Amino acid sequence: MSYLMDSMSFRFIDLPEPSLRFYRGESVEPHKIIRLKPYSYPTSFKKDIRVIFPTSIESSVLELFKVIQNGNSWPFKGGINKQFNVNFNFEFTKLDEVDVNTIEHYVMTDESDILICFSPQLEDYHYNRLKALSAVRGRRIQFINIHKFNEIFVKGTDITRSFYALNLGVQLYSKANGTPWLITRDVKTKEGITYEFAPEDSLIIGISFLKETIDGDKIYYGIAHVIDFSGLTLKFEVLPAKVNPVTGYYIPEEHISKIIKDLVGYYKERKGCNVGRIYIYKTSTFIDEEIRGIRKGLKDGDDVIYFLNHVKTSGFVVRAYDLNDEEYCVRRGLCLIDLEDMRAILWTTGRLIGDRNSKKHKLGTPRPIEIKVNTNIKVNTNSDSDKEEILRHVAYQALALTKLDWEHAMWEVRIPAILKYSRRAGKVSIHGNPVNPIDLISKLDVRDLM
Repeated sequence: MSYLMDSMSFRFIDLPEPSLRFYRGESVEPHKIIRLKPYSYPTSFKKDIRVIFPTSIESSVLELFKVIQNGNSWPFKGGINKQFNVNFNFEFTKLDEVDVNTIEHYVMTDESDILICFSPQLEDYHYNRLKALSAVRGRRIQFINIHKFNEIFVKGTDITRSFYALNLGVQLYSKANGTPWLITRDVKTKEGITYEFAPEDSLIIGISFLKETIDGDKIYYGIAHVIDFSGLTLKFEVLPAKVNPVTGYYIPEEHISKIIKDLVGYYKERKGCNVGRIYIYKTSTFIDEEIRGIRKGLKDGDDVIYFLNHVKTSGFVVRAYDLNDEEYCVRRGLCLIDLEDMRAILWTTGRLIGDRNSKKHKLGTPRPIEIKVNTNIKVNTNSDSDKEEILRHVAYQALALTKLDWEHAMWEVRIPAILKYSRRAGKVSIHGNPVNPIDLISKLDVRDLM
């Protein structure tokens, strides 16, 4: 439903909650993975998993894995092997302490497929370097922060303990090469409005930026996370970047032109058809030089529809309150669109409406994200309907992208996953191989970054 404000260029709309595709059906709620089974459920994954932990928390660790391996209630009643059709063999190793050197020893010598490490909070450098070392060896590593483990599982309620076990189970299933869920192609509202995630011939790219100092020189990188219309990761790329003191980070024309051209060719080779649409989400403003480069990479951009979406997560203050809610909390999916400036202010957190109209939300006032849209779709300047349709589509897609995160079974997530994992991929590849991050990032899968 739309609500007109004092200015005719602004409208409030309620976006539907994006639905997820599981093996046995669809649901808007990720935790329905237990009932509906993972998307790749028919494929059984056999993995050896080593768990290392300090002796001081042995009983709590074994209690957690009792829930996962041989649970007698939700989520893993009968065990994760039964619920997810996997064959996980857990080996437990208790140590006097688990520090960076200990973890590195196991990363470099252990032959298990997945290594789970209970440890204190690691510095970013060590965290990313160890992730990189694991990826190079073709193995995956799962860090569990002992402090958070104690607060959420050991001291938690039955509900928080169950969800903690479920979140870990979803991560392990992902790291075992499983696909927990994908985004449903489209949803239709009661009002008859259809929202499509993306057409089949689409490429969706998230670009984040990092700055590193090597031998006293500042080096800027753009990292791209590339997915297809269903949400499956195709690849990661590292690009040289620069910084503009006014508009922020950007990718020079020649580099963004080349990567777009390469991705279009890669897509055709892999999918057997041409790209029809390309969506690019970026954490800084699109400048003219980048737009020229993108059009050049698309052969002047006449045959391919593009949406260039600048996502801001801070630097603006907008708050909304729902007077019909007893706690004044707005619904996730509320969107304020600005037709004049072609931007959408989207609440990706807030009150959640489940499959049976169940409602819940976290404490606090939800903070929105802002999406400024630049597209080559020709619109009727005398009609607002074309602009509103574009903004509805991009905002819905951005909302759906927050649910493409297999690190947990939560759905009140603020940032689109392609921006989260593009940044993580950059950190892992740069800390793992600062001299040649391109070599490492080509080997990364999104499952290596969780």
